[in-house]
Amino acid sequence: MNNGKAAVHLDGLVKRRDGFRLGPLHLTLDQGAVYAMIGANGSGKSTLLRICRNLIKPDSGTLRILGLSYEAHDLEIGRQIAYVPEPLSGCDDFTLKEMRYLIHRWYPGWDDGMFKSLVRSFRLPVDKPVAKLSQGTRKKAALTLALSSRARLLLLDEPTNGLDFNSKRIYRETLADFMDQENRTVLLATNVVEDIHRLADYILVLKNGRIQGPFEKDELQTSWRQIWVRSAGTVSWDEIGGVFDVKEGMMIHVISMDAQRTLADLERTGCEVIDEKPLPLEELLDYLMKEEMG
Repeated sequence: MNNGKAAVHLDGLVKRRDGFRLGPLHLTLDQGAVYAMIGANGSGKSTLLRICRNLIKPDSGTLRILGLSYEAHDLEIGRQIAYVPEPLSGCDDFTLKEMRYLIHRWYPGWDDGMFKSLVRSFRLPVDKPVAKLSQGTRKKAALTLALSSRARLLLLDEPTNGLDFNSKRIYRETLADFMDQENRTVLLATNVVEDIHRLADYILVLKNGRIQGPFEKDELQTSWRQIWVRSAGTVSWDEIGGVFDVKEGMMIHVISMDAQRTLADLERTGCEVIDEKPLPLEELLDYLMKEEMG
């Protein structure tokens, strides 16, 4: 049952690194959802995940995981959170079998059946040192450990990088099964459209060191549309609500963030709507990351 505490809560969090400032970030992620975090390379996605796992300390602001602070409850949070970084590093001398032995007692909800199933599905060698595994195989091993933990919060940094098609399918199906459990939460840093399409409930946009959202994915796909219109005269696009972009031509191509409002204003101005369609998710995400959004 949901205990009413946010999975992640950031209040004024700031981190400065190498001339880049992340924040101040104000964000609350509820339990029981998959949040996909998108942003250009270098936008701070990995840094934010590392802060959430207490691998990097913020310069200021507060962070609470499942209602707890790392300062007072480091071990307790550690038993409820699993992290898959990108790129993978560490544990080079250990085998997967040894890592399972070291990790499984740490998590109260560890699922050994899940571990064995993923080892079979991913065809993972359990007795070979991690250092001798390919990057893709190492990623599958890390995902196997994280998903088998049954942690209440998963932090996944580009989880499908290096995976083949079949492994991506197994990962997505397993993560969907993971989310069927009560109050499990995933914060997923990815620019892979298929992962966002199949897995995400909400989208976060990290840009210029600030975060926008969460935006509910289904609502975005309903409100953002492309509209083709024919105008009887000059249109003042500043007076048409919800318009993000306009391309003039024989027919005018309008990108709208609020289709209902845009269509009503177009009708009011006497424009003829020729056609309208949903915006493909990849294009929608690209528009979300454009500078004009913020």
